[in-house]
Amino acid sequence: MLISADGLSKTYGSRDIIRSASLTIEKGESIGLVGNNGAGKTTLIRMLMGELRPDSGDLRIRTEKIGYLPQIPDFSRDTKVKDVIGAPYGQLSKVMRRVAELESLMSDQSGQVIDWDKVSSEYSDRQHELAQLKGRFQSSVSTDALDELGLPEGIMDRMMSELSGGEVTKVMLGRVMVQARDTDVLFLDEPTSHLDVSTMEWMEDYLVDLEGSIVVISHDRYFLDKVATRIVEISGGEIRSYNGSYSDYISMKETEFLQKAREAQKNQSERQRQERVIAELKRRWGYLTTFKTRKKLLERTRVMDAPKKDDDIRFEIRTTKRSGVNVIMAKEMAAYRGDKVIIKVKDIDLETGDKLGIFGPNGSGKSTFLKALLGEVRTTGDLWVAPGATIGYFAQSHDGLDPDLTAEEQLMQAVGPDNKAIARKTLASFLLINKDVERKISTLSGGERARVALANMIVLGRNLLVLDEPTNYLDIRSREAVERALSSYEGTIVMVSHDRYLLDGICNKTGIVSDGAMRIMPGNYSIVKQQVDPLTLGDRVETYVVASKFVDWGTRKKYKTGDRIEVHTRDLDRYRQLIDSGFLKLVK
Repeated sequence: MLISADGLSKTYGSRDIIRSASLTIEKGESIGLVGNNGAGKTTLIRMLMGELRPDSGDLRIRTEKIGYLPQIPDFSRDTKVKDVIGAPYGQLSKVMRRVAELESLMSDQSGQVIDWDKVSSEYSDRQHELAQLKGRFQSSVSTDALDELGLPEGIMDRMMSELSGGEVTKVMLGRVMVQARDTDVLFLDEPTSHLDVSTMEWMEDYLVDLEGSIVVISHDRYFLDKVATRIVEISGGEIRSYNGSYSDYISMKETEFLQKAREAQKNQSERQRQERVIAELKRRWGYLTTFKTRKKLLERTRVMDAPKKDDDIRFEIRTTKRSGVNVIMAKEMAAYRGDKVIIKVKDIDLETGDKLGIFGPNGSGKSTFLKALLGEVRTTGDLWVAPGATIGYFAQSHDGLDPDLTAEEQLMQAVGPDNKAIARKTLASFLLINKDVERKISTLSGGERARVALANMIVLGRNLLVLDEPTNYLDIRSREAVERALSSYEGTIVMVSHDRYLLDGICNKTGIVSDGAMRIMPGNYSIVKQQVDPLTLGDRVETYVVASKFVDWGTRKKYKTGDRIEVHTRDLDRYRQLIDSGFLKLVK
C-alpha cells in the first residue's frame, strides 16, 4: 500500500467538498477519478499527495516518489520551455524544500535549542540525496522528454506563450515524464485536454506500460476505458470505488440502480400490504390492541426510498425546414489562410441526416475547413452548401457569446425579449438555474460557458450544425447528454472532435485529416480505425537520413546518426518537428 486515507474531510466556507473519504492506492494500479465538475476531484488528489491538509481524517503517505500533472499549468506564460520541463517537483522538490528548511534552522539566531549533531547529519544526507536526484533529473530532461514526446531541441528555448494548446500540454507531459519512470504514484488532472487523437493514443500506451500507480482525473471515457483498472466516483462529497474499466463502472452502476429500485418497490409493496392488514384489523376489531401493535411494528420498519439518478441534461435539438436531400458537396476543394493552402478535400457528399466526425493532428486545418463551410475563409475548387441550409455554429472558443451579457440575456437575444420563459427553460435543461442564469458569461467556468453556447445554438432551430469540439470542458454527464441529443437530431452535422466516444456514438461518416488533406470514409471512428491507419492519406514514400540521433516517440525505436527512414507522406506531420529541427534530412 502506497497511500492510505481514512475519513478525509474538507470544507470550504459552508460547503462540504469531501466528506469522510476513505481510499487506498496499491502498487501498480490505475485509478480513474470521475465526478461532475466541481465535485471535488482536484481537492481529493491534492490531499492524497499531501499538498492540501484535510480538515479531519487520517492520511498515510508511504512514498516520496510522487509525480503530478496539474489541470491548470502552474507557470507563467513568459517562462521558457526548458524551465517548465526542468522545474523540480515530486521527490526532488521535497528534498529541496527540506534542505532549505535545514539551512534556515541552522542560520536561526533566536537562541532556540538545536541538536546540531542530528541537524548536521540530516543536512549532509539530504545534500547527498539532492546531488544524486539532480544528476538523474537533468539527464532525464535532455533525453526522455525530448525523445519520447518528439519535442525538438530547439523548442527548449522558446517561450510557453509561443506554443499552441497541444504543444503546451505536450510540454507538461514532458515535465511529468522526466520523473515518471522513478515515480511510485503519478497524479494526472485532465491530461488529455487539447491533445489530438494520435497523442492521446500514445499517452494511453505509455501509461499502460508504466510500472508505477496512476490516479487520473478525466472526462474522456475512451481514455478511461483504456487506462483505468478501477474507477473512483465522487458525488455529494462522498466517494465510492468500482473495480474495472469505465464501461464496467457504468454497467455496475446501472445494475446497482436497478437492484435498489427493485428493493424499494418491494419495500413499498410490503408496507402497503401491512397498511391494508392494519386497516382491516381496525375495522373488525377496533376495540382490541392487535392492530395498534402491528401499526407500531410498521412504523419501526425502515422506509426504503427509490434511488434517484443525477439530474440529466435533457434537450432536443429541433430543426427548421429541411434543406433538401443534398446538403454539402465539394470536389477538389482547397481552403486558404491568406495565400497559404491550409487543407484540401478531394470529395464530399453529405445528405440530410448525415453526421460527419472529423479528427486529426492539432494545427492540421480542421477548424479552417469548418470556417470554409461558413464562408469565412477563401476557397478554390467546387464547394456547394444547400441554399436552404440554416447553419448553427459552435465555436471551440465560444466566440458567439458576449462576455458582458448574462446567460439569460444571451439566449433572449436569440428568442426575443418576450420569450424569457423559453430562455430560462432551455438553460434549465442544461442545469443552469437560479443565480447561474443571472451571472455574466465572463464569470462562468469553461464548462458552464460551453453549456450556454450549446443552449444558444439549439434555440435557433438550425438544420445544419457545424461543431468545433462541442464537448470540450464538459464533464462526463454533460458529454453523455450532448451525445444523446446529437444522436436523435434529424438534421446534418459536421463536427470536429477529439472525443472518440462521441465520434463512435453519433457519426456515420468520418473525416481523417493529415498532411494538409482530408479523406472521408463511411463508418464511425472505431470502424474506420480498423480499416485504415488514422493517418493514412497518401501513397508517396520519401527517404530520410538521420542527422542526429533520436527516439521515435510513437514506436519508442531508437535511431542513430546515419540510419535511413522511409516516411509516407501521410506520416509527415508525425516527423515534422524532427525534419524542421534538422534531425532528419531528405535524401534527394
